[in-house]
Amino acid sequence: MNDLSIDTAATIAAGAVHTHHLAVPATLHAEVSALIGVEMQDTGPTPLAIAPHDALILSLQFARGDEPVGPKAELGSGSSLTGIRRWTGSFHGAGDCVTLFALLTPLGAVRLLDSRRLDDSPRIRAPLAHLLDEALTRQLESRVALAAGLHDKLHAFGAWLEARAVQARRQDRTALRAARAAMRLCS
Repeated sequence: MNDLSIDTAATIAAGAVHTHHLAVPATLHAEVSALIGVEMQDTGPTPLAIAPHDALILSLQFARGDEPVGPKAELGSGSSLTGIRRWTGSFHGAGDCVTLFALLTPLGAVRLLDSRRLDDSPRIRAPLAHLLDEALTRQLESRVALAAGLHDKLHAFGAWLEARAVQARRQDRTALRAARAAMRLCS
């Protein structure tokens, strides 16, 4: 175990990190495989590590406290998409924040992101506002930021994803076929 792993484990053991998992609603099973929230109470810099993963991860991040959006970032800039990672990443987080994660399935990446091509987007922390309409991103972040605690914020995030999943929108048929084929390979 390296120093970063030891420091991260010590931070978690000290109770500075709280996690919450929300069951994915049945209407979202085809699009989202997990909904997870993490609340960091310590201020940084806090050493953290990101494990390799085979998912597209949609994430939202807010400051903790009375002003979840404000001094750290403006509304609409706290949501991003990260692609598949083949190596462990390490960084020092600022702490004192809430981060929500939705692990998207291949079909979810197509449906929830309106068949958006991702080949010209950054693979790590691509701003959601650049992938979708900025007003839509601000609406998402506003709704989640106003929710009371970690469970409620995660529930608001899941509700927004669920509303997008069931909403009839025009999707690229080729992208949908490719996503469905990827889903069959993943199962």
